Amino acid sequence: MIEIAVYHHDSEYRKKVSQDFINSLKQSQVYGKVYSIQNLQKFSENLLNGKYQFDIICIDTAEKEHAQRLMEHTSSNPEYILLDTPAEEVSGYMRYKPAAWIHSDGDGQREVAKALQSCLYHLHRKREECFCIRTKAKSVRIPYRQILYLESRLHQVIVHTVRPQDVCAFAAVLDDVEKALPEETFFRCHQSFLVNIDSIYQLDRTGRNLILSNGETLGISKRYYKDVNRIFPWEATI
Repeated sequence: MIEIAVYHHDSEYRKKVSQDFINSLKQSQVYGKVYSIQNLQKFSENLLNGKYQFDIICIDTAEKEHAQRLMEHTSSNPEYILLDTPAEEVSGYMRYKPAAWIHSDGDGQREVAKALQSCLYHLHRKREECFCIRTKAKSVRIPYRQILYLESRLHQVIVHTVRPQDVCAFAAVLDDVEKALPEETFFRCHQSFLVNIDSIYQLDRTGRNLILSNGETLGISKRYYKDVNRIFPWEATI
């Protein structure tokens, strides 16, 4: 079941968007519930404390402090839709990677349906392709698409993600972690590094380095360099 929370400071517009989501769920033949949020401050506190969990949060960013705090700190990692956000402010939310935007002056039902499909796509990927970490204190699910690389250091494996604040570490041996991850997605480039192939931007053959999408550089050891053609099976010569 998909659970959706909708907040907008204008109660009439909030009701309209909530109804549009209900209609879109029916049309998509997806079982779900839509909740209309009246008090954003109370909702934020409950969500951050783990009392609530939602798959999708559609939020009006007029109250910037609450919106940014939610998008930055929500541990359940829902998909976000920015609702009626002025174009000049959208760039301020880009680092949170919202799934979609809905504008009040657009075709409401069509925009909601499109936003819902975008969220369902990302939710499917999260559920189907996740790296799960379990420790005595907590359990964490990290979508493969958010992992840049895994590093072995001081008897721990550190998971580096596209969001630096989400980096986490756990006690393990990188060889064992490599066996648990799909080889078509992750490439062992060094005794200490296991990199997500989708995060690789460039191969520096001269320096034997991989340059990642975030600008970081990982070295390729001689032992693993022979396998580099697996991630670059064909290249045009220029």
